[in-house]
Amino acid sequence: MTTTKASLAFPEEIVDEYVRQGFREIFLRPLSSYGFAKRNQNLLGYSVQDFLNFYRRGLDRIMYWNQRGVELREVYASILLNKMLSTFDAGYVDLQSPTGAGSSVLVYNYDGFVYPSDEARMLAETGDRSLRMGRIGESLDELLNSPVRQQLVEACDVRSMSDCRDCAYNLYCSPNPVDAQAQHGTMTFAAGATEHCQRHMALFDAMFSTLRAADEDTSALLHEWAQVRESCANA
Repeated sequence: MTTTKASLAFPEEIVDEYVRQGFREIFLRPLSSYGFAKRNQNLLGYSVQDFLNFYRRGLDRIMYWNQRGVELREVYASILLNKMLSTFDAGYVDLQSPTGAGSSVLVYNYDGFVYPSDEARMLAETGDRSLRMGRIGESLDELLNSPVRQQLVEACDVRSMSDCRDCAYNLYCSPNPVDAQAQHGTMTFAAGATEHCQRHMALFDAMFSTLRAADEDTSALLHEWAQVRESCANA
């Protein structure tokens, strides 16, 4: 068992340590397989199901502490609940439709080029420069109308993608073309086969299950988590 996979066996202990240290928030998120991290998949990688098992146990532990009067908010749940329950979207880039990469985010890099996200910049660091939007110094209009930006928008149009068009969650998210480029070498890879889609569909399932089983106090807590906070938008 690798070090990373071994750590997934201890979600309760990780949450308990956050409580012991007095933190009020915790973000149970997966590793991002970009750049140099992708080269170490055999050492660091784990399956979507491994992460989901870890997440569900961690969330249960967080709820355990909240039920005992210890304030601890899970940021990933807050992002998802904001999509599901709030009329004010926090603007989490990875779930924006169309993608927020290249519009909500622009990364000006030291190499003199502009990228649609930090993940796209990391791709360039390892040789894939296909997501360069333009050079530093080009106008915002030029960058937003660049071929790369147009390709990003087209690659995440839920109305034209068979995997997304009839999905129950297509109002809450969209494909992640930068992630698809990183994992599969193309922005137009079938959404349902990507880790991004599989993970978020399972997480939305988990949120609805948690809401359905919630008592009055837990329901109130989850609705409180759904309210827009700065950490949701910037996560």
